[in-house]
Order: sequence, then C-alpha cells, then structure tokens
Amino acid sequence: MADNYTILQVVDRSILQGGNLLVPGKEYSCETKPSGYFFAFRRTLKLVKQGVVPSVADQLATRYEQVGDSPNVTDLQYVGTTTAAGQPLDQVRVYWATDDGEATGYITVNQADLGPHVTPPLVRAAVADALDELNQ
Repeated sequence: MADNYTILQVVDRSILQGGNLLVPGKEYSCETKPSGYFFAFRRTLKLVKQGVVPSVADQLATRYEQVGDSPNVTDLQYVGTTTAAGQPLDQVRVYWATDDGEATGYITVNQADLGPHVTPPLVRAAVADALDELNQ
C-alpha cells in the first residue's frame, strides 16, 4: 500500500475523545508520492493495533494526489489547527489559479472532506467568482 505515500514521522500523542477523555494514540506525518504533499493524521492506539494506519494513509494520499491533479488546482497545504474545544482539526488549503493566471486564491476544506468529488466543484466555484469579479 505504501506505493503512494511515505510515513515521515510517528509521534506518541494523547488524543481527546468525547470532549474530556484523553486516550493514548499516535500522530503520523506523511508525504504523498509522487507530488510530495504533506499531511498528518492521528489514531488511537486501539485503532493502530487493529492495523488501520496503512489504509488511512493510502486513502488520504490518494485523495491529495487526485485533488492536486484537478483543473485550476496549483498546490495543496496541510493546516493542523484546533477547534475552540481543543480538538485537533486537520484542514487543507487548496490553492487555485484561473486558466490565464489573472486571479489566484485558495479555499480551505476539512481534510476529511478532501476528495475528487467534493473539492473540485468548490474550486470551480471560487474560480468562477474570481472571473466574475475580473469581468465587472
């Protein structure tokens, strides 16, 4: 499965579950192949022991590569942040440009929503809005 990603680093982490329960877990920092997009994710030790990590890394790497190959997408940037309640939140900035390069920008999506069926329509809408502004 590791044909489309490399795990760069594994760090022991406490993972907040249910708003107030800390459980042991691991955080994985990865890079996609061949484009080299960085991403990270966390899983509890229970899930790690069940062997889900290769599948999760493979699915995320595939989605990053697919979105990165979409029309008008110029780059992807992983952004790790937290919610107001302190829960980790994995997001992705999807950078885009119009065909002529006159307008550029980015949209932010949750990493869980990143994918070839959800993200490209959002990029198309952002590009269309930019073109409308340029033509006014």
